[in-house]
Amino acid sequence: ALLLIAIPITLGSACLQIITALASKIYMGRLLASGISQRSADTMRGIHVMTQTIFNMPCAFITPITVSIIPAITAQLTTGDHADARKTEESAARITGLIAIPCAIGLAVLARPITALLGGYTGEKLDLAARLMTILGICVFFNAVVLVTTAIMQAHGNVILPVVNMALAGGIRLLSVYILARNPKIGIVGAPISNLMCYVLIFLLNLLSIHHLYNDAPQILPNVLRPLLSGLLMGACAYGCYQAMLTAHIGSRLLLCAVPVSVGAIVYLAAVIFLKVLRKEDCMLLPKGEKIARWLHLENEVDTISINRSYKISRGLPFQKAPCSRVLADKIYRNRENLRCCKERGIRLSGPALGRPKKGEERNKVQDYQDECERVEVERKFSLGKRKCGMGLVTAKLEDTTAHVAALSILLLNLRKIQYAFLQFLDWLLGFLQPCEKLRVVQ
Repeated sequence: ALLLIAIPITLGSACLQIITALASKIYMGRLLASGISQRSADTMRGIHVMTQTIFNMPCAFITPITVSIIPAITAQLTTGDHADARKTEESAARITGLIAIPCAIGLAVLARPITALLGGYTGEKLDLAARLMTILGICVFFNAVVLVTTAIMQAHGNVILPVVNMALAGGIRLLSVYILARNPKIGIVGAPISNLMCYVLIFLLNLLSIHHLYNDAPQILPNVLRPLLSGLLMGACAYGCYQAMLTAHIGSRLLLCAVPVSVGAIVYLAAVIFLKVLRKEDCMLLPKGEKIARWLHLENEVDTISINRSYKISRGLPFQKAPCSRVLADKIYRNRENLRCCKERGIRLSGPALGRPKKGEERNKVQDYQDECERVEVERKFSLGKRKCGMGLVTAKLEDTTAHVAALSILLLNLRKIQYAFLQFLDWLLGFLQPCEKLRVVQ
C-alpha cells in the first residue's frame, strides 16, 4: 500500500523534469535542422537555461507550502473535519497567489533589466533573453497553482490523477516544441511557449479534477487571484519607474533592476494591506504568523459561506439548499463573496448594499428595522454571556474542555432566563395578593 502511494508521488515530482530534459533535446535538434550553426544553437540554449534558472527561483517558495499542507489536510480529512480541510486548502491557495502573482508580473514587466543584470547580456542576446524571460514569467503563476492543486489532490488520496494530467500536458509540450522550434521566426522561443502551454493545460485539468471529484471542493481560482489587483498595480508602478529611469539616461544595470523592484515591492505590500488581501488565518501558515498578523492589524474574516456549509453538512443537507431564508449579519459579514453566495442560494443577507446608494433606490425601512432589532437581541445575549456567564474568560486549552466551558456558559444563560421567568411570576403573584403594594423585581 505504501508503494502504491509513494511511486505515483515520486513520478509526479520527476515527470516535469523528465519532460524538460526531453524538450531540451528536441529543440536543439530542431534548431540545428533549421540551418542554425552549432555555436549559435549552444548560445541560445545557454540563454534559455539561464532564464529557466530564474524561473525556478519563485517556485522554491511554493514547494514548502505544498509540503506542509499535505499532512495537515490528510489529518483533518482523517478526523472528518472537512470544513477545516477546505479552509486550509483555500488559505494555501491565497498564500500561493500572494507569492506567485507578484513574481510572475515582476518577471514579465522587468524581464529586460533582470536578465541584463543577472546574465550580463547586451544587444541581440539581451533581446532574446528578455523575450524568453517574459514568457517564463507568466509560467510562474501557472506552475505555482499546479504545485498546490497537485498537493491538494495527493492529500485527498488521488495520487495517480496528477501524474496522468502531467503526462498528457507533457506530451502536448513535446509536440508543440517539435513544431515551433523548426520555425525560423520562432526558434528557441518555442521552448518557453510550449512550457506555458504545458502548465496552462495542467492548471485547467487539475482545477476540473478537483471540481468534479469532491462535493465540497475548495474555491481555488478565486483565492489564488485575490492579490491580482495588487499585482497589477505593482507591475504598473515598477514598469513606469523603469521607463522613467531609462528616460533619465541612467545606465547602471544594478540601479535599473534594483530600484524598480524595490518600488514594486513597496507598492505591492501597501496594496495588499490597503485592499485587505491577506487574512489572519493565512498568516498562521507562515513562520511568525501571529506576530505578522498582529503587526498588520489583521483579524479573522467572518465567512458566512463556511457557517452555512457547516450547518448543512452537520444535518446531511447538500450545500445548494439553504437552511434559512435570511442571515441577520453585522457589517463585517457583508463582503462581496458572501453576498454573491447568499444570492445564488436564495438567502437574504440583511443590511444595505455595498458602495454608495443607487439613484432612486428605496430601502424597506420596516424590514431593515426588524432585522436590526432581532440581530441586536442576539448580540445582547452574546454580550450578556461574556460579561455575566464567563464566556469571555475561557482559559481552557484543549478543544473538548473549551467546548464544555462554552456549554456551561450557555447553560447558565438558560438558567438566568428561567430565573427571570420565575421572578416575573412571583412579581405577578405578589401583586395579585397585595394589590396596594408596588413592587419591582430586578434581575
